[in-house]
Amino acid sequence: MERKCSNLPFLLLMQTSKVIHERIKEEMAKNKLGITEFSVLEVLYRKEKQTIQQIGKSILISSGSMTYVIDKLEQRSLLSRHACPDTNE
Repeated sequence: MERKCSNLPFLLLMQTSKVIHERIKEEMAKNKLGITEFSVLEVLYRKEKQTIQQIGKSILISSGSMTYVIDKLEQRSLLSRHACPDTNE
């Protein structure tokens, strides 16, 4: 008696996810990016201008760590930082 796999859609999804994950890791390595650096650039790509706090909240990283990552990306000319307009005036 032959059994039919009822998990086939899930298995296909997991295999596809694994291939995509491997491809992203290859691209990140090729561009010398860690997951946090990639995540920052992805947030800025999707949402455009963001404060350090907004980026950190999106990727669940503290603002102190975000400053370090932003500094590294700015040194590599992968982003540029601009002062926020003062909203208190």
